[in-house]
Amino acid sequence: YKELWFDSSYITNVERFVLKTLSNSEGANFPLTEFYDSRSRKRDLNFSKNRYTFLYFYSPGCSVCKPFTEEIRRIHRLLKRRGVKVVSVYTGEDPDEFKNYEKQERFPWVNLYAGLGRQYELFDTYELDYVPQTYLIDREGRVVKKGINTIKLTEFLK
Repeated sequence: YKELWFDSSYITNVERFVLKTLSNSEGANFPLTEFYDSRSRKRDLNFSKNRYTFLYFYSPGCSVCKPFTEEIRRIHRLLKRRGVKVVSVYTGEDPDEFKNYEKQERFPWVNLYAGLGRQYELFDTYELDYVPQTYLIDREGRVVKKGINTIKLTEFLK
């Protein structure tokens, strides 16, 4: 009764989802893509210079992102003392919104975006089902924690 089972395209999609989830799980090498700063310069994520890199994916219109950003701002000095570099990544499509939000917020850390027309790739590669989403990456480029909040982050770094 073949017709009672899923077709091959469904199985292929499930396999793809599982492989992507595994590639973003703790212990996996963090998948790299291109990122740009507010001057449209390509920026590489160089993990080797810091003990950890805390990646924070956000959207200016996200109601949870604003207080989360303030929490990161509050603990930023502590993170720097513990060898953690903070990098925020804008998930929207509007470069003007990105630049204006950066000016408004005056982030004390690096703020990047994926570039025009690459938002689907960004959400797909990093499994951004929601924002804010976070990753803690070690100097080897491996995922240490995914979806970690500031409380768990400071506890982990003790």
